[in-house]
Amino acid sequence: GGVVASRPPSVPAPSLHLPETAPEIELEGAGQLAPAPESPQSDASASASLPEETATQETTKNLEKTYVLDVEGMMCAGCVSTVEKTLAQSEGVVSQSVNLVTEMAAIACDPKVNPAAIAQTLTDAGYPSTLRQSEDSAGLSAETDWLARQQAAQTAQKNQVAIALLLLALSTLGHLQHFGLRPD
Repeated sequence: GGVVASRPPSVPAPSLHLPETAPEIELEGAGQLAPAPESPQSDASASASLPEETATQETTKNLEKTYVLDVEGMMCAGCVSTVEKTLAQSEGVVSQSVNLVTEMAAIACDPKVNPAAIAQTLTDAGYPSTLRQSEDSAGLSAETDWLARQQAAQTAQKNQVAIALLLLALSTLGHLQHFGLRPD
């Protein structure tokens, strides 16, 4: 069995009193009664304003232009946050989306804004950025460019490891005399 909570006798039960009929308002000078409006905006006026708002939103979206920036130097979520804040503070930027893995930022902005200036702002903030030319690139070129950059970075890392191992070997040979071993 469950426990049923009971109300102490000193606490009255809540009650809600609704009028059975709609309130009426007397029109000035007419002497007739009319029902009071249910809301500040009637259903007809609410539906009439929706297309205007939608049209305004569509017009605003049509005025925006989208650009893609290649952003280098992002290493963590903090870097992504900094890039997003820098873009948000740039004049004319309406929205931005930054991707750490692909090292890209998509921005929607006013068509009067120079996207190269936004890229320069990011570069000045410590994240070297270039505007991707969308007319010259196909849909897969973004992934191809990213893959090429990743392969170049891997090759550079492999070269650095090889140089470090060579230097370690030379250092070890130079210190063999400390262990009583002399190379012949």
